[in-house]
Amino acid sequence: MSVDAALNRVRNNLNENWLDWDVTQSELKDSTQALKELSPSERNEAIGKLSDDELKHWAAETKGLNSPLNADDRRDLLNVFAKDLDASQLARVSKAFGATDVAASVASHTPADRKAEYIQALQGDADGAAKIEAGFGVSTATAGNDNARAIAQVLGSLKDSPAQFASAAQGLEQAGKLDDVMKAASGERLTTVTSGQPGGATTTTSFDDKQLQDILAGAAALPPSDLATRTSLFKAGAQPLARMQQSAARGLANDPNGEAAQRTGTALGKVLTREQAEAAGIVDKQTMPPGVSMDQNIQQSHAHSVLDTTGWFKSQVQNKGPWDYKQQGAQYQDFGNFNFGLTAAATGIPEQVALRGAGDAQTKAGTSQDGWGGPWDLNGGPYGDDPADQAQIKKGYEYYNSGLWRVWSD
Repeated sequence: MSVDAALNRVRNNLNENWLDWDVTQSELKDSTQALKELSPSERNEAIGKLSDDELKHWAAETKGLNSPLNADDRRDLLNVFAKDLDASQLARVSKAFGATDVAASVASHTPADRKAEYIQALQGDADGAAKIEAGFGVSTATAGNDNARAIAQVLGSLKDSPAQFASAAQGLEQAGKLDDVMKAASGERLTTVTSGQPGGATTTTSFDDKQLQDILAGAAALPPSDLATRTSLFKAGAQPLARMQQSAARGLANDPNGEAAQRTGTALGKVLTREQAEAAGIVDKQTMPPGVSMDQNIQQSHAHSVLDTTGWFKSQVQNKGPWDYKQQGAQYQDFGNFNFGLTAAATGIPEQVALRGAGDAQTKAGTSQDGWGGPWDLNGGPYGDDPADQAQIKKGYEYYNSGLWRVWSD
């Protein structure tokens, strides 16, 4: 069959007029069959000859409640597209039929080189901003537009093809789109349910992070020599980790968001070592006394709550307490303050409470200085504390809230 003959079949099948007012299931299936009877290059040529409006019409007839085509037959058509179309035609088909639907077929049926080209074709319009859908009493905000989520799916499918994976990731980084794709890959969704009563709205956050895990597995499989790409992917992956951490229930076992954060942290730990992350400026190097473990300190803090601020926590961090690490050497003073912030965050103590508490302790000890203010100041600190100590406390909070403490064990 010639390309023109196949096109005539497709166009005739999709034609609607007052005598033939609807496209039937048999006509839609015959259009798919017409493509199958062409060679791969002919299929690409045929789609190239269809206008964007013709593709949109075809797509509209294959989906929705009124479509006579079932999901399996629609998937069969998309698989035909994915197997043989070049990246530019796949991008046109994606715009008509839906990028995420086409990407599912591309991920399963398209050769690795063409997957990378497809990603490049879609990346210009990729956006990690939430897509909002509203219904009666319920609204959802899902991370990423269709192109960003489509790219995430296809990039994850390249995890066992390091050369093409690296090429696609580098292209996204150069285009400034890698962060958008990683956000979409996290599957973050905010669901708001309203009861109709004042103050009756509740919002929950969830993550469907399979695509993110696939991408991080691809990053971990890159050769050690490609440190630049690994580092870019680590930085981009650290952003959804922070969102997961901040949405997790503090220290609660079996919390879905906490589990997603731990999966992501573990996966990131296979992309960069802590030493590599320190060299890249992602985390600070910590000088800790021998035998001290941040992991253990966090676990202890998770076992307590903000209600223990004046009891257990104060006894841990007070002068000459177990976590007053400067007692073991002046070189550990910075870590002592960093640990103060880290464990205060893990205990659930608000940052302002911890910062003012540190200033209060300094003031009561008689070691505060003029210009450091007092614990009740409204000027943003340092509340009577050494500004350098306050900076380390803030870094401890930042580290806990980033979730990066989940990445490497100490």
